[in-house]
Amino acid sequence: MKFNRVAAALAVAGVLGLGASFAVFLVPGPADAFNKPPADMACVAKQGDIAGPVDTGVPIQIKYTVVVQNSGSTSATSVVVTDQLPTGATYVDASSTSVCTSADGSFVNCPLGTIASGGIVSVTIVANITPGLDDIVNWARVASAIDANTANNGGPGTSCEDVIPVRPPVPAGTLVCLDKTGSLASVEEGVSTNVVYGVSVRYTGDAGTPDATNVTVHDVFNATGASGVQFMGASVACNFAPLDILTAGQTLSCNVGDMTANTETLLTATFKLLNPAVADVFANQANATADDGLTTGNVLECAAEVTVEDVGANGCTPGYWKNHLNEWGAAGYSPADDFDATFGTNYFNPNISLLQAINLGGGGLNKVARHGTAALLSAAHPDVDYPFTVVEVIAAVQAGNVDALATANEQNCPLN
Repeated sequence: MKFNRVAAALAVAGVLGLGASFAVFLVPGPADAFNKPPADMACVAKQGDIAGPVDTGVPIQIKYTVVVQNSGSTSATSVVVTDQLPTGATYVDASSTSVCTSADGSFVNCPLGTIASGGIVSVTIVANITPGLDDIVNWARVASAIDANTANNGGPGTSCEDVIPVRPPVPAGTLVCLDKTGSLASVEEGVSTNVVYGVSVRYTGDAGTPDATNVTVHDVFNATGASGVQFMGASVACNFAPLDILTAGQTLSCNVGDMTANTETLLTATFKLLNPAVADVFANQANATADDGLTTGNVLECAAEVTVEDVGANGCTPGYWKNHLNEWGAAGYSPADDFDATFGTNYFNPNISLLQAINLGGGGLNKVARHGTAALLSAAHPDVDYPFTVVEVIAAVQAGNVDALATANEQNCPLN
């Protein structure tokens, strides 16, 4: 129970002054220095710049970002971030407010010194690794001289663990569809739009593996309820001519020639999605074959999908933004930005950051801060077609009414 010590002392003194037996009355009062919790360092997030999956035996470089925060009311001293590198990784470099070191190549230690109440610090760690058979697991933990709650310091199985899946090895002489990407994840209703697809194929093997001859990439279109798909052209010759219309279930086949072992090829093809309606889903799936039959039964497929959105029908939840700190920069904001300064309000004392705001639970002012921050990021992000402008979001937060923003935040997030 919080109490006002001055009021309690006066009550005691008054009773004693009357010569009667005394009692202490705990009078509720505002929090003071005696009621404040000490420093509380928390590992907020840990993310690598590669989502995966990655391939066994193919060397990669990963850049990890660790975000820590002092959510206590006093400064945290002797703060250190420790990062457990993935098994087999080699430490390359790191950037933080101080010099990071790795004595044994397994752990990276980054001393951060003193972090004030509410302070947020990020650490970037770069490592090289050649993936083995297991997923690439990396975790971080923060510690300080005084810490009110060590349960939120991070470690394995927390928000400060990053896992990159690894593809299992495939036999030599196998065509593998590594990836299929579209230049757009969604298109606007009623606007015929070109989408460029890329299909990446690898032929596995070594010097003794025969060539794969006459390799053909097949792209099967399943346009559910769509008005149609028009083939606009590809990087190689295909079985359809430019401007031909493809209907659901038809297959575009494009010959990419012969492939030697352990090489990759990329096919690009452009399609126009004609007069898309909101209910339409443009889905397509790719695979590859070769004339010599080496790939029979060993073809992996990859797919892509384009959805159709109402204009202004995008929005990303507070949960998305607090778990994808790497997207904040595109919106022009930092997790460390002051909430009241950003929105022109005077809601919080002491001040809180945007990251603290988006992590608040419950209703009332916490709801205003949480959904207001998510709405601001959605409105400012160039890839989110949010129904409100930044000015309108700020006005809603200043008015303390974010119900419409909360509804908009639950719409489809195109960044997923």
